[in-house]
Amino acid sequence: MRMDKADRVALDDLESILRLTDELRRVYPAAVSMAEDISLGGTVEGPSSRKGSHADPTATTALDGRRQRRRSSVKRSRKDIGIALRHLQSAIYSALNAADD
Repeated sequence: MRMDKADRVALDDLESILRLTDELRRVYPAAVSMAEDISLGGTVEGPSSRKGSHADPTATTALDGRRQRRRSSVKRSRKDIGIALRHLQSAIYSALNAADD
């Protein structure tokens, strides 16, 4: 069977999908754990030297923008994984319909 260029490109894309899926399976667990882990560095040595304020490492960590950005990235990744799954399912269904006709 002779395939045209579009079919060869589709098969190359499938190979890329397989490689990227393996990479995503490797990286995703680390991304999820890092989304919650924010290390501010330094140590808390008691109250601040400014009057009327105190050191609050819990609030500082909770309000850190890095956590929000990381959580947003993980959320976007979950959404994109779901979209990719639905597109792959649609592609399989279309290919099976073409093979049956």
